[in-house]
Amino acid sequence: MKNLLLIALLSLSLVSCKKKYNEGYNDAAAFYSDMMVKFSLFQQNLSINEGSHIAFVKLADDDKNFVVFTYLGTYFAIDFTNMTEATAASYADVFTYITTNDLIVGLTDNGNGTFSCNNGTCATSTTGADVSAYAGFVFESTSATSKDLEMATAVVEKAQTIEFSKGISAELGLSEERSLEVARITSQMNNLYKNRSMTNADLNVFVSEVIGTDLKTLDAAYSNFSNGNVNAFDKVIENASEVNGVEAEQAKKILLQLL
Repeated sequence: MKNLLLIALLSLSLVSCKKKYNEGYNDAAAFYSDMMVKFSLFQQNLSINEGSHIAFVKLADDDKNFVVFTYLGTYFAIDFTNMTEATAASYADVFTYITTNDLIVGLTDNGNGTFSCNNGTCATSTTGADVSAYAGFVFESTSATSKDLEMATAVVEKAQTIEFSKGISAELGLSEERSLEVARITSQMNNLYKNRSMTNADLNVFVSEVIGTDLKTLDAAYSNFSNGNVNAFDKVIENASEVNGVEAEQAKKILLQLL
C-alpha cells in the first residue's frame, strides 16, 4: 500500500513538474531559480532550518573541558579536553574524535547558568559509556580563549552532523554511512546559504551528491518528460537509487523530498 501511495505521489509530482516546465521554465535560469527555492524547502523538511541549528552555549571546566550546546531543544555535552588545533582543522579528525569520546545527551538546564546530568534524563551516545559516570556532574560557564572557542565550534559542528544524520536516516531510509554523507553536504550548503547567496554551482554540487545527477541533466530530464519521454527521468531515479544505496521506490521518496 505504501509503495502504491508513493508511486501515486511521484506521479502527481511529475505531472506538476510537467505543467511548471511548460508554463514557467522558459530557460535554464528559470529552472535553476526554482531549484533554489526547492533546496530551501528541502532544508526545512529535514529540520535543519535556522531555528533548529546547534548553537554554542557554554564551556565548562571541572578537571575537564566540555562544550555544551543545544540541538532541537535538547542539551548535549562533549569532552574536548584532548582536542588539538591540528585535529580541529580537519573534518575527518574531528569526526573521529567525536565518535571515540562520549557525547552526553539530555542534560538538564538548572536555570542558573549551569547544566547537570541527572539520573533518568541523561544518556550517552557514540561510545555507549555508562551514563552513571556523569550523574550529578555540573557543567558551568567559564572563561575560554579564542583557541578554545575555535576547537569547541569544530566539535559542535561535527556533533550536529552526527545527530542530524540520524534524522535523515529515519526520514529517507538511508544507511548510517550515507546519512552522514548527506548530513555533511546539507549542513555545509546551509552554512554557505547563511553567509552569502547560493550560486548555481553550489546548488549543482548539492544535487549531484544527493541524487547522483547534475542540474543540467535534471533540467533536460524535466524537458524530455514534458514532451512525453520518461526515459531520462527514469535514469534520474536509477542514479538516485545507486548513489544512495536504496531501491528505486526509496529513491523516488528522496526525489519527492528534493523536488
